[in-house]
Amino acid sequence: MTITATGLWGDVAGAAEALQDGLDGADGHAELAALLRGGRRVVATGNGASYYAALALWLAALETPGSAPEVVAVPGGLVAGGAGFTVTYEAVADASGSINSTSAGKTNFWDQVANLFGASPPVDTGLTGLTIYKVLVPTTKVLFNAVDDDGVPVSFLPIVKGYRKIGKSEPKEMTQPALQLYPLAVLAGYYRDEQITGTDDDPEAGIGAIKADKLQATIAIERNSSRTVQETTIWRSKEVPFGIARYDAKIIREVKDEQQSRDDFKPLSEVVISLKAQEAGEDAKSELAVP
Repeated sequence: MTITATGLWGDVAGAAEALQDGLDGADGHAELAALLRGGRRVVATGNGASYYAALALWLAALETPGSAPEVVAVPGGLVAGGAGFTVTYEAVADASGSINSTSAGKTNFWDQVANLFGASPPVDTGLTGLTIYKVLVPTTKVLFNAVDDDGVPVSFLPIVKGYRKIGKSEPKEMTQPALQLYPLAVLAGYYRDEQITGTDDDPEAGIGAIKADKLQATIAIERNSSRTVQETTIWRSKEVPFGIARYDAKIIREVKDEQQSRDDFKPLSEVVISLKAQEAGEDAKSELAVP
């Protein structure tokens, strides 16, 4: 499939008249064009319809001959300056009082996703989707340490029976014999070097006063133009089921041009997640209504 045969291209091409009206009524374009001519890269960004316009600019740049600046289109939430700042999102009602809470019927993404990505997510769900698991794990396989008796990292849990729900689809029984823990269940993966930075530490979890070992670890994955650094702090306690009283994870993504040195990496995004044990007991109820 070529670019011009995709539904996205058709949607953008159909908006040409509206875009032209916007261009006719705009001011300062000549000055902006003069400024961009001396650059090496143009980052077009936005959310919603603005992001579609950014994609249209990127597609047009692919067909532009010569030595024009590279054009990159990214969602607004992924753009950050060197100083760093926080971007938050909040649904806002329109003039009729309606809040846009669904993408169904507003894009042809789900018509083209199989052709473009070979995937078939339910409507209103992305490529990965919101996934909920309900699994039955043998208690003998729930280990306190990150490695087993042979020193092999515990990256999977064997399951007796399990169900998985993706997006708004119906739960389906799992056929695989194990559940991958990272990154599905926790953002604390296997680290070659874990440092115990505290003992009998209070994780400030929601299940009362407990004592835990505090472990810290860092891992970095680097390529020519990108670097991902994950910093994790884990509070491990035998007073908590599964042994994890709390974990904090920070994922920092940095980018640079391939020709630049490693010192030129600049932050692009930062994700911070904190999970605390809130309750322990019996007769727990799952969100999945399955046998």
